[in-house]
Amino acid sequence: MNHKPYILVIDDEKHICDCCERIFSNAGYRVDTDMSGINGFRQALKNPYDAIVLDLKLKESDGMQLLYEIRKKKPDVPAVIITGYPSEETKQKSTTLGVTNYITKPFELTVLLSLVKRCFEKKESNR
Repeated sequence: MNHKPYILVIDDEKHICDCCERIFSNAGYRVDTDMSGINGFRQALKNPYDAIVLDLKLKESDGMQLLYEIRKKKPDVPAVIITGYPSEETKQKSTTLGVTNYITKPFELTVLLSLVKRCFEKKESNR
């Protein structure tokens, strides 16, 4: 990748957004965070993100529906789902929406960083 990867994190927990911003920034990535699904959706469509990290359960919206709407406009952006409420149903739905990885809370930030790095590696190898 010739440019600094650009990541969007959408999670309604401030500490998750803050921790993700810190670890991705320290890894040399540009990072935007949003605690609102609606605002995060607008950002996802407006900016050229290289990956999106998205919580499934947001206060005012459903993360799976949000991803479905993002996919209509940006079908190829890699996505990593994070959730405190894992289920086989959401895993299957996320797979049909082309989710690169699915991780449950609580998670190690280094594991999340590794999963996002794999998104970029996969994207590069598909070119």
